[in-house]
Parts: sequence; structure tokens; C-alpha cells
Amino acid sequence: LYQGGGVAARIRQAKSLLSKPDVLIKSVAYDTGFQSPAAFAAAFRKATGWTPRQFRKEVLGYIE
Repeated sequence: LYQGGGVAARIRQAKSLLSKPDVLIKSVAYDTGFQSPAAFAAAFRKATGWTPRQFRKEVLGYIE
């Protein structure tokens, strides 16, 4: 669960959670302290250049 910290720390935590294929992206959004999945996706894309789904598919090789 979200322990506080800046956006960079939240994105690092999100990457770790996204590496688990059984964890829903919307759960990652709330668990990392974002107000909504849309806000999480926007922040994740700004920080990484990938949407959370693209990160899973392209970087980790997972398909939802």
C-alpha cells in the first residue's frame, strides 16, 4: 500500500506492482496513492513514456 513519497517513488512502486500479472492496473493506481486510474496513467506515461498497459505488454511481455 501507498507509503507516501514523491511521484518518482510512486512510479517505482507502480513498476514493481505492474510486474505482477495478477495485479489489476486500477489496483496499482489506488495502491500507489493516485486519485484515479486515469490520473495514475497520465503520471505514469509522463514519467516513463509508456502507459501502464504498454509497460506490461512491451517492457514486461505480459498481455492482459
